[in-house]
Amino acid sequence: MEGLSEQDIDIQGVVGFYEGAQEILACTYYYSSLSYKDDGKLDDVHNGKCNGKTKIDEIHGQGPIGSVGLHVTVYESFTKESVWKFVSFDISGPIGGDSSEFNLKNFNQQKIKTSSIANSIDVISYTYRF
Repeated sequence: MEGLSEQDIDIQGVVGFYEGAQEILACTYYYSSLSYKDDGKLDDVHNGKCNGKTKIDEIHGQGPIGSVGLHVTVYESFTKESVWKFVSFDISGPIGGDSSEFNLKNFNQQKIKTSSIANSIDVISYTYRF
């Protein structure tokens, strides 16, 4: 199957249900150690240890959640052996702004709202079809 697509636009939606709980802890002391790469530059990964953990609160929440995603490819060429894409991107995020809401137990039922957005951009993409 050989062909050419100058533009591709897809929109998807998802509806689900979330449920979660987590303790919020405070540390009396927190020790961290830095890591370095072979070239001497600071590594992104660090190790740490929390001493004297004290539970200060807990959060819990549940409810429906929805998200929407968008994919756009500006130019795509495909043959039996390969696929070339030029300028494509994906973005997804929650419907309504907040993806989930958690209640604090000890702080007058105040809420923590979380939201996550994912995106990617490909300028040039080549796939060998074997």
